[in-house]
Amino acid sequence: MRLLGNILVGPPRIRQVRVRNDSCEVPHLFQSWYNSCYSYYLPKQEEKESFGPANNVAWDWREQPTAFYKAGKISYYTSNGYYFDMHKDYKEFNDLIMDLKKQLWIDRGTRVVFIDFVLYTPDANLLSAVELMLEMPPGGGVIPTAKLYNATIFKMKMFKCFRFMYTDETIIFFIVAITMVTFLIYFILILLLDLKHIGPSHLLTFWGILDLIIIICFSALIYSYLYVKYVIYRDLPAFINIIDNHQHSSFDYFIMVYHTYKILLATMAILCCIKLLKFFAMFSTVSMLFAAIGKVRKYFTSISLHFGWEDYYG
Repeated sequence: MRLLGNILVGPPRIRQVRVRNDSCEVPHLFQSWYNSCYSYYLPKQEEKESFGPANNVAWDWREQPTAFYKAGKISYYTSNGYYFDMHKDYKEFNDLIMDLKKQLWIDRGTRVVFIDFVLYTPDANLLSAVELMLEMPPGGGVIPTAKLYNATIFKMKMFKCFRFMYTDETIIFFIVAITMVTFLIYFILILLLDLKHIGPSHLLTFWGILDLIIIICFSALIYSYLYVKYVIYRDLPAFINIIDNHQHSSFDYFIMVYHTYKILLATMAILCCIKLLKFFAMFSTVSMLFAAIGKVRKYFTSISLHFGWEDYYG
């Protein structure tokens, strides 16, 4: 299915996570009016029993072994729950939604509703996983959250035929791999030379610790780069099958692997920039900058952590 030039990878999935009606205690004063209580979501309070009409999978609790936990503004939610996939036929899907609405598929026990779907853009070679989250606290109301995860998956000569551009991709792959391995060997040799001339005490200095961290991160970066390529080639047949058969599948694992690689790449860029400043320290201006940063490093660290926390959770 195409949406404005994008290809819908499998049908969108609507899923809810519920809590039991005894997840909290009704105060004695109100027990004559209320016989059930729905608390905030906790894994131990999750509802796993079927509810509503029988013979309908939307009312049955099921697992999603390939999906990961989801972080919301109120809580972390399991990947399991009560879910159903959208139909290709608009009328069938509309009838299903109306039936679920009439039968109160969403009620006081619902704590979050997810709408997940994946789009692939052939022109940009981009895989976009969209996650719409609607959290419903016990006090009422809805807290919406939208998340978009992008990843580049593979090059194609023709999307319809799924033919790889082996020549171009192989050359680029080997150039990047050789460059990364060369830099890793360079940093290892530099660290060994410093240890030879200065001794083990070098590992207790700032630059010694930085060199060691760079080597560890670089090794992890090379491994993650190779693993991303492996996951892409391993999951390509399943990816094609999902598009052809209109089957829903979770891309959480691939997104996690890809973004881990991106985080390591960004970390390495920052560490290498810091390492580069060491060679500029011979200039008086840079030396003054280092001295100023050393005096305010505690305040700078606390402010960075504060704004980083707000950006991640806000």
